[in-house]
This record gives sequence, structure tokens and C-alpha cells, in this order.
Amino acid sequence: MKKAPYEISKMLTCLIILMFFLSSLPLGLGQIVYGRLYVSPREVLLYSPPTQIGSTFNITIKIANYSHVAGWQVKLVYDKSLLSTSSANISYASNFIFPSGSYIAMPASVDHFNATHDYILMSASTYDLVEYNGSDAGLVSVKFSILEIPEIGGVFSCMLWLDRADTWIVNNAGQILHDVLVDGYFSIMTLAPGGGTIYVSPAQSEFTAPPKQVGDTFNVTVRIANYTHVAAWQVKLVYDGRLLNASNTVYASDFIFPKDSYVTIMYSVGVYNATHNYTMIMSATYGAIEYNGTNAGLATVTFSILKVPGANESFSCILWLEPIDTWTVNTDIYETVETLIDGHYSIAWTSQPPSPPPSSEPWLPFWAWGVIIFFIALIVVGVVFYWKRRS
Repeated sequence: MKKAPYEISKMLTCLIILMFFLSSLPLGLGQIVYGRLYVSPREVLLYSPPTQIGSTFNITIKIANYSHVAGWQVKLVYDKSLLSTSSANISYASNFIFPSGSYIAMPASVDHFNATHDYILMSASTYDLVEYNGSDAGLVSVKFSILEIPEIGGVFSCMLWLDRADTWIVNNAGQILHDVLVDGYFSIMTLAPGGGTIYVSPAQSEFTAPPKQVGDTFNVTVRIANYTHVAAWQVKLVYDGRLLNASNTVYASDFIFPKDSYVTIMYSVGVYNATHNYTMIMSATYGAIEYNGTNAGLATVTFSILKVPGANESFSCILWLEPIDTWTVNTDIYETVETLIDGHYSIAWTSQPPSPPPSSEPWLPFWAWGVIIFFIALIVVGVVFYWKRRS
């Protein structure tokens, strides 16, 4: 018996709807896989001195905002002329993504990537492909040794590159996702002899409110101690723009360079990131003449207070000497060695002392009131007696 055209059309419609519904479902329980694999720290910036050939540093490959992760593999590529490592220096990270005893541990390997680069490879997966979710966890820790140092004023750098083809995460259905990958960066600069310790004075700028109010100001001075071969300098001081405003920046009163021996350059202010601003100032001597000394001022910054705390609140921020743009150079315009010491600002709410309670004592002693009442009574009696005699 043949089905009626209406019934065939009805079945086809239902089949199309069912296929559309099934296509919108995940193919397995772990179909949806998320994660952001990244190198931490993002930038490894080293200076020589103190860094030398054979010095080491560590990086960690981590994963953030991940879900449905049952396994992973990482392939990190690096410049083999600058850096070296071995399988003995590669391990699972301390804050590992999988709990102890829940995963199959795989040995790390190191091999050639191309004529100039090598790579490390490491992986892990859970027993029975059990999935894990989380906000941030470690995958691999790597210790690198430095193979080469540049000449004075030179810079060597390379990417710490997560290879896209062989870095992935997998779910319990065995589905591989090449997810968001964020590479790292390594660089090393050789500094010239000289420099000094650049620091913020006072180290602690601590206030209370009251008496401090919005609009009040205070000063800090960026100074340099035990310095040699300084022909020029630059300071970049970063602060919380929600709490403070750098309303003025001038050269310090006990300035490092003698009068009329240097180029005067106006300060600048700008936005550092979403929450912080900076003030920056520099100077250089005419003819790149170098100066040495034990302690001198560089710049004095006047800060205005933008926000004071309420009851039981406190605000604070670091007055941070940004290391990339805070430096000294010698007569050859080579950057010299600096130690940077940041400052700190804080303001806390303080309660005013309570007003003294009103006095409970009478404003006149009791005996005085008695005398007053006696004389008033005497006057009243005298008046009454006087009017009775007249009448």
C-alpha cells in the first residue's frame, strides 16, 4: 500500500527538522573545548651585567579560562644560538592542570626545528580522558641557559614561540582544538659600565584623611645614588591615575648636572594603561660629559590627590619607576647599569576625636542659687510689706 503524498511530505519535514536539531548538538560530552595557552612571563628582559653566559631563567607555559580539557600537547620553539635546554630541565608546572595520580605522564623531548631553531615537546592526558575546567593552571616549566651575550650596547632577542601545528588541547571525545596561543619573548642587552641606583624619595608617602582632602598636593623626588659615567638620564614614573594626578614635574633642587651644563627638556604626561598614567622627564649634558657622585636629585614630581577614602577605607598605589624607559647613558650613548627602587603612596581614613559631652554640672553651684533665692524672697517680702503700710 503506497503512502499518501501528504504523509510522505510530513515525514520529510520531520526528518529535516530532526537533522537540523541533531546538527546543533555537540558530537560528544566534551565537544566544547576552550582554553588560552600562553607563555609566562610574557617578556623575559635581561641585562648584562649581571647576566652572563651560562646564566639561567625559567618560563612556564600555562592555560587560562579552560574547560573540557582531557589532554594537551605543547611545542615551544626557540633560537638555539641564544638559548639552550635539555629534557632534564623540563617538567610539569607546579600548579599543574590535572590532580596528582589522575594523568599519564609523558617524557619531555628536545629536538631540531630547523637550521636555527630547536623545540621542546611535552604532553599529558588524564586516565579515561576525564575532563577538567578552571581559570588558570600550569602545563610545562622550562629552564633555559643563555649561550651568548651581545657586545656593549647590543641586544639579542628571539620569540618563545608556541608552534601552531603541534600545540593543542583535546576533550574526552578525542577532538583536538588548536586554541588561542600567546607567544613569549626573550631579549638581553649588554650595558656599559656606570649608572647608579635610581630611587623614589621618600620611599613611603603616607597620609590620612582628614586632614588631607581632594586637591591637596605632595611632592616626591626621583634621585640617583652612587652613580658613575652619567651623561644623560630619563625617568618614567607610573602611578594610579584614579588616585593621583602628576600636576607638575621639574628638575630637583640638588640637580645631578651643574648649572648651564645640560639641555633642559620639558616633562610629559600620558596614559600608561586603563588605570595608570605616567610622567616622564629627561636631561643630557652638552658634549655628553659624564658625571659621578654619591647622591643627587633628578626630578621632583608634584602630585594632586584625586580621591580620599571614606570610613574604614584606605587607598594605595606604587610609584613605579618603569624599567624600559628609566635609564642612564654614558658618553658613548650606551645604556649603563641601574638599580631601580620604587616608591609607595597610601592614604587612610581616620576618625576625628569625639566632641566632649556637654557638662552635667550646673553653671552655678547650689549655694549660689540659695543666696540668690534668699535675696529674691527678701525683696518680695519687702515689697509686700511696703504696699501694706501704704494701704
